[in-house]
Amino acid sequence: MATALPGPHGAAPGPAAAAPGPGPGPGPCGLEMELELLLLRGVRAGPAAGRGEEQRGADCNIMLHQFFEGNFERILLNPKIQDIFSAQMSDEEIIDHYLENQILAYLSGRSEDQSERQLVVLLLGIGSLQLFVQSNWTGPPVPLQVEEILPALSTGNVAMPQNIQATLLNSLILDGESIYHLLHNPILLMLARTILVNCRDKLNLFQMLPWWTMRCVNIHQQLLAERSSQLFTIVQCCVDKVQSNKTFLTSAECGNLAIQFHLECGYALLYYYDYTRAKENFSAAQKMARLSTTVTGALGKRTRFQDRYLAQLILDVRREGDALCQTDLTLTPTPLENLPKDLDLSDDTLLNSIELVDRVEDEALDLSAVELAVILAICVDFQKNSPVHKLTEEELLAFVSYILSQPKFWAIQVTTLMMRTKLEKGNSRRIERAMKQTQVLADHFEDKTTSVLERLKIFHCCHVPPHYAVKQQLAALLLELGCVSSALQIFEQLEMWEDVVICHERTGKHGKAEEILRRELKRNETPTLYCLLGDVLNDQKCYDKAWELSGHRSARAQRSKGLLHLRKQEFEQCVQCFERSVQINYLQLGVWFSLGCAYLSLENFEGASKAFQKCVMLEPDNAEAWNNLATAYIRLKEKK
Repeated sequence: MATALPGPHGAAPGPAAAAPGPGPGPGPCGLEMELELLLLRGVRAGPAAGRGEEQRGADCNIMLHQFFEGNFERILLNPKIQDIFSAQMSDEEIIDHYLENQILAYLSGRSEDQSERQLVVLLLGIGSLQLFVQSNWTGPPVPLQVEEILPALSTGNVAMPQNIQATLLNSLILDGESIYHLLHNPILLMLARTILVNCRDKLNLFQMLPWWTMRCVNIHQQLLAERSSQLFTIVQCCVDKVQSNKTFLTSAECGNLAIQFHLECGYALLYYYDYTRAKENFSAAQKMARLSTTVTGALGKRTRFQDRYLAQLILDVRREGDALCQTDLTLTPTPLENLPKDLDLSDDTLLNSIELVDRVEDEALDLSAVELAVILAICVDFQKNSPVHKLTEEELLAFVSYILSQPKFWAIQVTTLMMRTKLEKGNSRRIERAMKQTQVLADHFEDKTTSVLERLKIFHCCHVPPHYAVKQQLAALLLELGCVSSALQIFEQLEMWEDVVICHERTGKHGKAEEILRRELKRNETPTLYCLLGDVLNDQKCYDKAWELSGHRSARAQRSKGLLHLRKQEFEQCVQCFERSVQINYLQLGVWFSLGCAYLSLENFEGASKAFQKCVMLEPDNAEAWNNLATAYIRLKEKK
């Protein structure tokens, strides 16, 4: 059996967990590779669209047609797929093990139709992933019942819907980090992970499979409370596998796809603090797109009553050479009426946009999907590597204004509008627009006028926030505006109990916060709820209960308990808790810093130096960590 990711309690992976499946072959050639590129683009067009149909079975051709139409649900209900999971599931069998066993059994069938079997499984995996994205990121909602996909789950210990949901969520927990528990259709992510991650070694006919594996891992990571070191290891290996295919990355016909790959790699590595490699990928994408961006000045007016023109920050984008090659596979823009509305700034003083002396609309480039995505990535990278400052915000708004001046693609529009709302929330004249804009984005999830295919264009290289994160941002904006009751209502709907506790604490209702947590614990005991109760009561017994309930796999429990000891200046106990936490998940920047401070207080300068070394490895620009590391080395008399 292929090595699986950790089970319900985040057990350590096997020796093969770090390495993705088969590496890419010699380059873009052959029918299989053409089909893979079409699947990655999500577009069925051009002469390659109909090639190989006569060599594939009827079921495969039907599933391919359904994929390119965005009808992912029909793929899962295909009789061929239903036959794969026709076997009954025993009471003792875990869901993810059952799925893996059935898929491996199907793949081990007759060798003469192995290519078709692998294609069926691949389409099931990527179709499940795209449908999961539709359910939780893009919309419109997917009314899907688990029993429709897996009739075997309708019997046995997990037959009750709440049992299925809880079992699936437990299986998706990694490195002791909790996952958002109100996900829609988590069975889809489980299917995608089983195929694209656990069974990837068996899909040896597909050169670009590691790219889909990385996409699956990136989606999974966004749902976890903290960064997962296991997922980071898989991402690194997937990046290396695809980047080793030099022919693909340098092929003219794959230029747009290669740019998308670099952007996806950049976002993934940026999230895991690997700023250097992220920058390299973003720069490679920019170079391949032949774009140059410069934040410059131009005379203009920002307010309605401004008498004279003053210097304003704008973004200047230029092409270095010819535009990217346009083919039948180039993504066409989404009609403006199908995009989320960009609200105007209804202020009696500020203009909606800067009014320039020399209007530059006619000079603006007509950018394609990947070109807009490159500019957005440059903006995100700049934000991550710049200090929080008013000038930084102005430069970011110059990027945002430029991108929003060309509303073409759903994913880019949503991501950019969300970025603008976060930049505007600190401005008293703009925060109302930020709140209303976030409401528009939250409501657009339910809108059925925009097809899922339009929403998925360029999706994976834009880092679109999940729908629940948009609603969480809306509640946070309401809280900043003083609308505590409205914010509290949204947080309760999302069952984000930590934010619910903050709302009650802000209004002085300390007893209410404890009452809500105890009520939820009566319904369902989880390590996260016990940790939150410990935060409210400052009681380490709650953290101990969370630790035991998680089977000694909750990094959050030890992290919170360590912070409690740190506040009480109980440094010996604090160090023990932090060490346990980072042993489960080492990608915890704040915990490494606090651990180093605790070691300094104990005058354990060797331990402090190791902790602060981890800090600066994760965040090279952390000045405080560098300063404390230097202090530890001086005390160790290692000044060099």
